[in-house]
Amino acid sequence: MHPGTKTAVCCFSGPKHMTKDEEHRISKRLKNTIEELIKQGVTHFNTGIDAFDQMAGVHLIRLKTAYPDVRLNFVIPCLDRRYTPENKFIYNFVLCKADTLSVVSAIYDETCMAEQKRRISKNADFCISCENNSCIKVIKL
Repeated sequence: MHPGTKTAVCCFSGPKHMTKDEEHRISKRLKNTIEELIKQGVTHFNTGIDAFDQMAGVHLIRLKTAYPDVRLNFVIPCLDRRYTPENKFIYNFVLCKADTLSVVSAIYDETCMAEQKRRISKNADFCISCENNSCIKVIKL
């Protein structure tokens, strides 16, 4: 992008949970879709804590080596959320490698999940969506 032009932002929308089979089926297509948007000038990505978002976060961290202008904003609903050991490992990896972190609330309450979703999609120009745990598409917002 040229100086003075708006930074293009992308968010993600997909399943909260995925089986290993679904992860394998989706992962490469997700990475390729993210990389295509990067090549089109999208540099800022907002992800959350759901399985699809975390998969996107891991791909973005890996892609930053080839595309150093890419920025990852990790948005979490609360600090006291519990995870399975595998999910906690991925969560901590993305948390430590993200360029910015946005925390909605210190503790879980009835509004923090909705606010997290709002922050993830705020100012987004594109959304990479996964429907039925298989179809990946880019939606221009």
